Amino acid sequence: MNSRLYELRDYLFYAFKDHKANCDPARYEERIVMFIDVLGFKSLIDSTLDEDIENQLNISKLVGCFNKALEDIFDVSHRNYVQFSQFSDSFVISHVVFDKEDVDSLFQAYTMVFLIAKLIIRSFLQQEILVRGGICQGKVFHREGYLLFGPAMNKAYLLESTRAKYPRIIVSKEIIKNITAKLGPIPNDTLNEIGVPLSLDDDGEVFLDYMNEFPRTLLNNFPRNSPSLVEKYDWLS
Repeated sequence: MNSRLYELRDYLFYAFKDHKANCDPARYEERIVMFIDVLGFKSLIDSTLDEDIENQLNISKLVGCFNKALEDIFDVSHRNYVQFSQFSDSFVISHVVFDKEDVDSLFQAYTMVFLIAKLIIRSFLQQEILVRGGICQGKVFHREGYLLFGPAMNKAYLLESTRAKYPRIIVSKEIIKNITAKLGPIPNDTLNEIGVPLSLDDDGEVFLDYMNEFPRTLLNNFPRNSPSLVEKYDWLS
């Protein structure tokens, strides 16, 4: 892990200590919520019922993807302020917002979530699996292994299910407004320098543009057995 991530992790750790003292666990928290959907998950699951050895390996592939993503996430972030939940073909990661009025603290939290998104994309791409998702900020109750609900959860789900459409993780208008107020318009050189490239797509959505960091040959072996999948791969190419 490079020095930039160590600094970011430590900054957020000490901010969390101050936040935790004032946080009632029975209340909503202000959090950044990322909802991720694994594309083609149904086909992968259906294939695991086949006794063919190659298809049975898909179970190991899926478990490996989730495990690798979790290892990477908790390597770059302190365990206390990141929550993770997985259910079927979806998973949710949320990160506490310590002080939404503190621009620097807010920006540090955004950066951490974006870097986590990059790690997730990489983990699944290496197994020839695509994901899409949405990131927003708002009120949510999220306790790993327990409960997950709230307006921000609903909003992140709607971003993924109604607006993401392609294999991309889009960012809410509210978050983009906060980022541009600090750094200027998107795309932005400052974000690119710290490894968080945001791009403005043709439909007006801002998304995390990490695909240029991965070899295009990764896409060559992906299945294209339905019109919806073809549309998604065409967007990538």
